[in-house]
Amino acid sequence: MSPDSPKPWGDNLFTPLPRTPCFRIMRMGHLLDLISSKTLYLPYIHRWEDPYENILRHALKFTDRGVATFGRLTHGMCALCFSEPPECAAMWRIYGTPAVKEPTADDLSVRVEFCLGTLLDQIWHHVGAEHAKTTVWAGRLTYLDEAALRQQVSDLVDATDGTPGTALLDPTNRRIAETLFLKRRAFAFEREVRILVDPRFHDADSRTDGDESIGVRVPLLILPRESGHPDRSREAPEGR
Repeated sequence: MSPDSPKPWGDNLFTPLPRTPCFRIMRMGHLLDLISSKTLYLPYIHRWEDPYENILRHALKFTDRGVATFGRLTHGMCALCFSEPPECAAMWRIYGTPAVKEPTADDLSVRVEFCLGTLLDQIWHHVGAEHAKTTVWAGRLTYLDEAALRQQVSDLVDATDGTPGTALLDPTNRRIAETLFLKRRAFAFEREVRILVDPRFHDADSRTDGDESIGVRVPLLILPRESGHPDRSREAPEGR
């Protein structure tokens, strides 16, 4: 595949993937587990604390038949979040080393660099192309004023009347996934990028329901930096 060829997951990007690496803060224990097991864990999104990040979970629609809720549309989805800047105060605050007198090795946190194009290739391969078309998405977040964010989701909810194919019931699931790439403008400095996976319709054996902090396991091929860090030109082409 030439560097400018569209990736098979091109239509599942909400924005072009960054051409440069992105970063994630991880506890040392999690990093060592990733290296030894060659497995990446994507947490469930129901653990997100900001109600605007999983806004469908809290959405209501009043109809003649009663109150319709939409939380089931995103329940069970998993995601990993990254920042484009090498340093991000929000990531360190959430995942950084806790302020304890004598932190253990597992308490220590490190910044890990990821090539998202390579990572998404591996997730796509693990899920399988047919499933991935409706269950895997990626891209930069879109930052909106609070009122605009609420209005965009409200319009989708209002246009969903229970008929298959309408608004949020789009068979590609793209409209549902799109709501999970929205965030309030106050957080725009994070320049966040996400990979979202819906494991409910495939690979049930990979789910680890015993721990609600773990959503789905994805096996990785971990290569040395010189062979596993592709040339920047091989990232997703701009515009895809």
